[in-house]
Amino acid sequence: MLSDRKDPDVKRRLPKIIRHIGKTPCRRKAGESIVFILLYMSLYLSALAISVVMCAQNSDLYLKIQNKCGLFTGFGAEDRSEVLKMNEELTAYLSGNTAYIENASVRANMHMQDVRRIFNGAKGTGGLLIALSAFWMYMNRKAKAKDACIFSWTPLIMTCVFVLFLQRSDFSIHFQRFHETLFDNDLWRLDPNEDFMIRCLPEEFFYRMAMAALFYALMVYDGFAFISILLFNKIGRRDSK
Repeated sequence: MLSDRKDPDVKRRLPKIIRHIGKTPCRRKAGESIVFILLYMSLYLSALAISVVMCAQNSDLYLKIQNKCGLFTGFGAEDRSEVLKMNEELTAYLSGNTAYIENASVRANMHMQDVRRIFNGAKGTGGLLIALSAFWMYMNRKAKAKDACIFSWTPLIMTCVFVLFLQRSDFSIHFQRFHETLFDNDLWRLDPNEDFMIRCLPEEFFYRMAMAALFYALMVYDGFAFISILLFNKIGRRDSK
C-alpha cells in the first residue's frame, strides 16, 4: 500500500525533474556554445562569399596580382594593353555586364559560363547566410557579450590554420582537386599556348587571389562580428534593467 501511495507523487515529479535537467547550467552553456559557433561560422562564410565576388570583379586587383606574379616581364606595351583589356572583359563578364569574352576562346567562354553560375550562387548564398546569422543571433539573444566575443575568434583561428596549410602544401594539387570537385566537366583545362585568357591568369595568380579573398573575408567578418557583439551587449544591458 505504501508503494501505491508513492507512485502518483513520483509520476507527478518526473516531468519536473526532466525539465530541470534540460535547464541545468551545463546544458544551457553547451546549447549557447553550439549556437555561437553556428552564428559566427555563418557570418564568416557569408563574408567569404562576399569577398570572393568582390575580388573576382576587381580589375585593379587583377593587375596588382599579375605584377606580383611577374606576368609583364618581357612584355611590350601592346601585350600589356591586351592583358589590361582581358582583365576588364573578365570582370565585366563576372559582374553580368557582358554575355561573352571577346578575346577568349570558345572553350574558355564555355568554362566561364560555369564560373559565372557559381559566382551568382555565391551572391545568393552570402545573403542567405546573413539571414541565417540573424536567426542564430535571435536564438541566442540572451547570451552575454563576453561569451560572444570569445566564440567570434573561432573562424579567425580556422583561417590562420588553413592559410598555413596552403603555404606548406602543394597548391597545384588543391587547385586541381578544387576544379574536379566544383565542375562536372574538363573545360577548365585550358592550354596557355592556345588561349590568351589563361596566359593572363597563371596558377600563381589564383593562389594569390585566394590569399587576397581570405584577407578581405577576415576584414568583412571583423565588421560583422563587431556589430554582433555590440548587439549582444545592447540586449544584455536592456534585459538587466
